[in-house]
Amino acid sequence: MDLDELIRIANNFYYTHTYVAIGVIAALAIITFLKPKQTVKAVLILIGIIAAGYILFLISEALWSGFSDKSQMLDKY
Repeated sequence: MDLDELIRIANNFYYTHTYVAIGVIAALAIITFLKPKQTVKAVLILIGIIAAGYILFLISEALWSGFSDKSQMLDKY
């Protein structure tokens, strides 16, 4: 999963569920207008959690490919 795929998923969600996406964007705009400091903190925490999850996903994917290659190398000889 890369950034292009995430953008494609978000774009697909917007076009398939337009009213829901507009509602979510409107709700976020209202919350940001009413409580900007808390919203910025929440967004930064969310970005941090997403970044950590993405890094863990990449690490686990690399480890899994290493394990599968190891079994192929052991079976080869």
